[in-house]
Amino acid sequence: MTILSVDNLRSRINQKGGVARSNRYLVELPSDNELLRNTGLAADELSLFCTSVNMPGKQITSIDRRIGTTFTKVGYGYASQDVQMSFLLTSYLNYKKYFEGWQQLAVDNQSNDWHGPAYFNTYTKSVKIYQLGQDGEKNYGVQLISAYPTTVNPIQYNNEADGLIELTIEMSYIRWQEVQILGLNPATLDTEGSF
Repeated sequence: MTILSVDNLRSRINQKGGVARSNRYLVELPSDNELLRNTGLAADELSLFCTSVNMPGKQITSIDRRIGTTFTKVGYGYASQDVQMSFLLTSYLNYKKYFEGWQQLAVDNQSNDWHGPAYFNTYTKSVKIYQLGQDGEKNYGVQLISAYPTTVNPIQYNNEADGLIELTIEMSYIRWQEVQILGLNPATLDTEGSF
């Protein structure tokens, strides 16, 4: 049995790569030429200005089943919330152009000729979100399957002297799955002992 102590806790945290930090993350957005056209963005700078993102969770949806006088929750599926991302904007509003261009692939609101929405698989893309370790290495990641920006929020202007502008978007997706990271095998990490 492991003795509960601060040194033991510190040792266990160090064995597991340290405590996860909320400011160590990476977002990989699709870098198709179709999306980058007319934005002024390069593929290697798509994640540079992301100031916040939420890692998706999952909720098991359930119904109550009654057996005798006892009610039991029985799972029948799952639900996930949209992922929110915020981006610091430069004066050219490059990220606004990027996400609005992506939305245009789904529903063209620039044309007077209404043809209806596009086919789902023509505008959905893969988006990856990573938790980074102390040295910037990818320790955990999720891939949003068939993702696209459903909401590009409005920009709020004001008369603050040093006010910065951020753009917040909401990304919808069908499901998410864990990204297998090469060279990282959680099964080999020390998991023996308890507190």
